[in-house]
Amino acid sequence: MLEGLITRCLAFLDITLDELRDWFRKQRLPLQITILSVVGILVAGITFESEIIDNIGRVRALLWVSLHTEMIPISSMITETVRPIADELTRRLDTEIEEGLKNDTVAAWPLAQAIVATSGPGFSRQRSADVVNYIRKRADALRCACWSEFDRPPDPVMPVASGYILWAYATMRVRPTDAEIEYVLRTQRPDGAWPIFDLTGDANVSSTWSTVIMMVGLHAVVERDLVDAVRKAAIIARLQRARTWLLSIKGSQHLWTYHPSIPQSKTSEALSAMAIFALIRTNVAPITSHDDLVRAREWLERTSIAPISLNEVESNLIDIKGSKGELLFNDHFQQVPVPWTIAACSSLYSKVSLVERAKILRFLESQLSPEELRDAVTIDPLWWRAELLVALNYVLAKAGPNPVGT
Repeated sequence: MLEGLITRCLAFLDITLDELRDWFRKQRLPLQITILSVVGILVAGITFESEIIDNIGRVRALLWVSLHTEMIPISSMITETVRPIADELTRRLDTEIEEGLKNDTVAAWPLAQAIVATSGPGFSRQRSADVVNYIRKRADALRCACWSEFDRPPDPVMPVASGYILWAYATMRVRPTDAEIEYVLRTQRPDGAWPIFDLTGDANVSSTWSTVIMMVGLHAVVERDLVDAVRKAAIIARLQRARTWLLSIKGSQHLWTYHPSIPQSKTSEALSAMAIFALIRTNVAPITSHDDLVRAREWLERTSIAPISLNEVESNLIDIKGSKGELLFNDHFQQVPVPWTIAACSSLYSKVSLVERAKILRFLESQLSPEELRDAVTIDPLWWRAELLVALNYVLAKAGPNPVGT
């Protein structure tokens, strides 16, 4: 009942926060003071029942922040929980990166995920050079500017690994080679998607996972201006094709499936959140589309505000067969919904209405609570912690000081 009351109150103000802020700033100072005073009196006047006070505090934070900034007004208690966990995850991943480089024990793909998670202002040029040399040396074993699951023959090459590695290059501000870009462009399918494995014929099926990661990686190198004008134009054209394909996929309950062309392929909460994250992240000039926000709002509407278990994992485990029924490969890869749902909600926050922002804020504060993050530092394997750290860093970058102390 309380949730419904808050939702109805917010629905009355169901305009985008940018519009509300612009309208407010155009008003005369006396009217601005009156509006803020009325809101303050209404909020301060409710002094009973702790749950109501908590929720009204959240609404008050939403209204205040909406007038001044696009920050997410997460409570200080939550940010005080998240920051030390992010710091500890960074230290642990840093150690694993150093050990992997020294002992030649980490594949290029999970190394790239760890680099995306940990690279920051303190990441040295020498370390970047060491990482890049290591990654490219692993590609040499496959005799291409590409990578496989374990970087060794006869493992099939995986374009999704290239997507993560391009993202890592952009994080370190390293220019990809012409061969690395050409490989990525060559492996895009005619429909605009990328496959998981770089195979031929029936095995070369479109993959939601591979496509969204490739979109993020390609966008990152363009955003950081790490390619020349000719390749930038080519990448933008390929991104548009990928986005068109991704928006055309409509699974049940507004979710994406692992392999949309395979009828028995499952829907995935994790991949759906990845898709929203990729669509919002790549929806910048010269590529823009209102359809992104429509799909994102459909996804958000069905998303629960209840926290997801940190240990929840999805597995497709689907056999990809040829025209004669022969087994070509098995999609055995696991996906985890928590990091990508956090990242998708954080990226979507500034694009939606007050009602939708209230829902995102409630989800983030429940998902990032001390109880839910209790085992964050000890979860395995490396790539799982790396994805979680990417999400935590993303939300922390958008979380500003809460002006009303909720």
